[in-house]
Amino acid sequence: MVFTLGAMAFLSPVNAIIAFALSIAPLIMPIIFGKKLSKTNMAYMSKMATLNEKVKDFLSGFEVIKTFGIEKNIKEKFSASAKDSEKSRYKANKVNVGVGVLSATVMIASQILTYLVAGYFVIAGDITVGAVIAIAGLSSSIIGPIQQVTMSIANIKSTKEIRDNLLKSIEPKGSQERPMEADFGSGIYVDNLTLSYGMSKAEMELIKANEPKAIPAKTENPNGVALKNVSYAFKPNGKYAVVGGSGKSTLLRVLMGYYDDYIGNVHIGKAEMRDINRESLYKSLFMMHQNVFMLDDTLQNNIALYNSYSDEDYANAMSKSRLDEFVATLPEGSQTAMGEGGNTISGGERQRVAMARALIKGSEVIILGEAMANLDNETAYDIEKSLLETPELTCIFATHRYTKEILRKCDGVLVMRDGELVEIGTFDELYENKEYFYSLYNVSER
Repeated sequence: MVFTLGAMAFLSPVNAIIAFALSIAPLIMPIIFGKKLSKTNMAYMSKMATLNEKVKDFLSGFEVIKTFGIEKNIKEKFSASAKDSEKSRYKANKVNVGVGVLSATVMIASQILTYLVAGYFVIAGDITVGAVIAIAGLSSSIIGPIQQVTMSIANIKSTKEIRDNLLKSIEPKGSQERPMEADFGSGIYVDNLTLSYGMSKAEMELIKANEPKAIPAKTENPNGVALKNVSYAFKPNGKYAVVGGSGKSTLLRVLMGYYDDYIGNVHIGKAEMRDINRESLYKSLFMMHQNVFMLDDTLQNNIALYNSYSDEDYANAMSKSRLDEFVATLPEGSQTAMGEGGNTISGGERQRVAMARALIKGSEVIILGEAMANLDNETAYDIEKSLLETPELTCIFATHRYTKEILRKCDGVLVMRDGELVEIGTFDELYENKEYFYSLYNVSER
């Protein structure tokens, strides 16, 4: 385009200026209609999100749908949602095409005007007919790039709201720079931690001070208080179980750095959790989830996640997670494909893969947030025992199983009740106290 304008300027500087001025007119169209483009595309994305949710729900409930014979009802609901999304897509396309047509019309009008101006200069004797023909030929090299730029601007404008929402959702709250490094060698210290969903810090301070009556009516619901005045010191290489009622998972999520809007303090070494760089935090911290993410790839790639580790590190992780016995049964050993979502292996084996990932990565702290909930007692016991017998790990796990052999291996058992830490001690100490833990344990034994 720049070369073309240079050639035009050589033939007729005035014509080149006019041609350029007229050619940029179509660029104004997507700017003028930017909001409308964005609105219609956002509406389409919203309808598609609704459709995707329905598809997910229908597929996950396929057995129930078949059992109760409600296929017709479900098909009608799906069809109505699909029709809505298609109507919305039609409206979005209509606006996009309309802007494109309007831009093309303005472009053609600009081109005709350029020819008329060139014709005037021929009549005036400033340029030759040959120069006009040359300018007409060169103008196509301006039109093409301008058309591409116009469509690009239209696409950018139409997705602005979607982009903004996406960026907002993936950007951490309080995204200011976190300067501190995590030092797990000094332990994790929780001091008067209070957290409530949907409450301001001022309201949480009232909860902490045991003044719930001073809180506005909308937040008087005690279920809104997730944690209240929790204090505990997790020592390096210690093994800790969190049992009891509500608050277990929330406490572990705070230790993972998922929440910043708590009051009190969570220190890793000398650094406050809010000030710790998340990249530094997750280098040494690993959470085993209930649903283990698996790639449709080999067992080795699922453990290493495409990072390079030494054969010794890999063998050590396999041995400690007790996957080496499982590998011996596979047709191609660790190079055997696990299938989509790891559908060729059991839930227990997937949890062992997660454990091997943590070990090969060199994690200092492993947190289990009800990761064993869907496993049978024998498999869950075996995995928990493996973790507790790894001396170089700090292990913190929430559990609803009161297995004496497992809890006795813990340096501390934290007993939660309605978001409060009501008892702390070893298994034997808590059992001898004959308080809340004692009743929980005896109920689980029945």
